Amino acid sequence: MQQLQEDISLTIKIMQLLGWTINFKKSVLTPTQCLEFLGITWDTKLNAKSLSEKKCLALRNALQQQLLKLKWSLKQYQILMGRLNFATYVTRRGLLHCRTLQYFSRQLSKDHPYRQVSIPLPVQSEMEWWLQAVGQSVPIHTNVALTHLLTTDASDIGWGAQLGDISIGGTWTKRQLTWQANRKEMFAVRAAISHEQKLLQNSQVLLQTDNRTVVSYINKEGGRKQVQKASRANSTTTFTSRQIQYTPSGPVLSRQIQCRSGRLITPKELPRVAPNNSGDIQNISNVGHAGDKPICIEYCSQRVLSPVALQTSVFIPTT
Repeated sequence: MQQLQEDISLTIKIMQLLGWTINFKKSVLTPTQCLEFLGITWDTKLNAKSLSEKKCLALRNALQQQLLKLKWSLKQYQILMGRLNFATYVTRRGLLHCRTLQYFSRQLSKDHPYRQVSIPLPVQSEMEWWLQAVGQSVPIHTNVALTHLLTTDASDIGWGAQLGDISIGGTWTKRQLTWQANRKEMFAVRAAISHEQKLLQNSQVLLQTDNRTVVSYINKEGGRKQVQKASRANSTTTFTSRQIQYTPSGPVLSRQIQCRSGRLITPKELPRVAPNNSGDIQNISNVGHAGDKPICIEYCSQRVLSPVALQTSVFIPTT
């Protein structure tokens, strides 16, 4: 503590010598492991960051008022969304739970921003989720080593995946054959994880895919262009919160995977993936095209309690 105080005094002297004017009223001159800065509470002792008490109270009040009235306007949505966007920085799956509000906000009149309309039930559900989530914390730093490399791909006839030396694959049902290509790619990711859930318990997985939409939907925690996609992303939240946590993998590059058209993806065709050294960042970074982005799936847990969802979910670090 004495050394820290001396360092603070030295820093102040140097800044004043250089001509800086220090605002002592706003400065914290006592060494601490817990500090509130710009609405975020940083606790280095617990390695956690969260909304400040003032921000939590303001967000709770805003949500409770909307749920009490069950009506909103474009202006009220914009104010509430501003608060929620800030909270997503320190809230698990926060961005995902903003997607429904963003989608239904399209129904609000831009010509009459103060016109009150009923809040849709899906939006009410998300507001209630936020009431429970306000005050959560997320880690400041995550230091979990990669343990597995999972590569997935899908064609018009079936899907396949490679997890280390394990080949996984399947064919589409009649209903699944009608799906759009991106939906099939997303299903391939979820199906592969579900198939090897026991192996992937409490592990961090680097996911390689040639589909940019899958990468985008995971890293951006869903989308808002179509209500069907928003619904599938929402249904995936249960799977994500109980079974899988997602976190970004940094500068590691993904590999382009080419799928032979007109042929079924079988395990024999699957070993076209990157190195067998699963989790070896150095090797993985030497593969593929710089335009692609990777995804990391962190901490797959014990059991999948629900059927495999049709939509992959979010990028979320675990505690």
